[in-house]
Amino acid sequence: MKNKDVASYALQNLRYRKVRSWLTIIGIIIGITSVVVLIGLAQGLKNQVGSQLQSFGPRTIMIAPYSIGGDSTSALGGASTAQLKASSGKLYEKDYEKIKKISDIESITKVIMGRTVLKFKDEEITGSVYAIEPDNFEETTTIEIEQGRMLEPGDKGVAVLGYDLARSTYKKDVDAGSLMEIGGKSYRITGILKKTGNSFAQIDSVIFISFEEGKDLFEPQLVKDEISAIRVVVKEGSDVNEIGDEIESILLSSHKLTEDKKDFTIVTPEFINKQVENITGMLTAFLGGIAAIALVIGAIGISNTMFTSVLERRREIGVLKSIGASEKDIQRIFIMESAMIGLLGGVTGLLLGAVMIFLISALANFPAEVTIEIGIGAMIFSATVGILAGVIPAARAAKLDPIEALRYE
Repeated sequence: MKNKDVASYALQNLRYRKVRSWLTIIGIIIGITSVVVLIGLAQGLKNQVGSQLQSFGPRTIMIAPYSIGGDSTSALGGASTAQLKASSGKLYEKDYEKIKKISDIESITKVIMGRTVLKFKDEEITGSVYAIEPDNFEETTTIEIEQGRMLEPGDKGVAVLGYDLARSTYKKDVDAGSLMEIGGKSYRITGILKKTGNSFAQIDSVIFISFEEGKDLFEPQLVKDEISAIRVVVKEGSDVNEIGDEIESILLSSHKLTEDKKDFTIVTPEFINKQVENITGMLTAFLGGIAAIALVIGAIGISNTMFTSVLERRREIGVLKSIGASEKDIQRIFIMESAMIGLLGGVTGLLLGAVMIFLISALANFPAEVTIEIGIGAMIFSATVGILAGVIPAARAAKLDPIEALRYE
């Protein structure tokens, strides 16, 4: 029999048993849908991390005064979602001065972070304030001004707002030139930042003031010479991880601590990637388990359907053999049927997975995606599952004695 005849015959048999075929296909659909969503989410997360690492800076290092434990972290936006050890530490001006002496550092800045009441017109919220060194801070970040200007050395009584704080926090937009109260003191807004969309640093929801004014504002919350974070940009061509290790050694010595008791975290691009890999690893294990179970059930379903089909079609097999069909032809027919079941389940699962990825992207604003490679891989994988599940039933059908098969009623 020619391949097209085998395919046509197999497809005709599947059409004849529509309900049974679709019940068998459901297991494959669930498995392939899970795989497509899993890979789409992982790919989207990877792409998002890549783009956000560019805004974080491939040569940037962040030193934070707490030790991050567990497998997740917000990395830069304070300790909002990070899993912290019970004893958080502190950073001091002396730490900043020691790190500043490293020869491979291109620029470095210190930051004081805190939360206080932010009042605009008659609305009050509790928000995050970053007190920065204007000239140094700009050198260590990729932030850009959308309206007005950035803080300048010597500025007093002025502030710059992150995009979300200015545009979506209050009933009315806050524009450059507006007046706001920060911790009970009046400030004029000199600029609004462009939206970064960076989840590693909550810059879009932060208000920036000068370093000296921040020291005064948060003096009751800080010990003498305490700072909240240090940002570093290393020189082009320097090894970021090596400098990170050097900074760690300096701080361990300065704080008189051993590595297992350190009370600070060195955040590098590699550190962030490791955290993301931990998250995607858990996601992969969870959805991978679901997909594996569904595909095993689907494969068992295909085998069961094909075994039943062999029993029901013994007389048909006898007729085919009596008119010249070889064992190989019979085997090809049944393998083709099981492959079609797997492939149809794969195509349906791919489409359903693509729809779910689209909904996740639209509703959760998450850049998940389905690529051509994912689609081709899903179809090949599902067809392979179908073929493997049909091998044994096909072999049994091929071995039937034609005379005994023709006697079957």
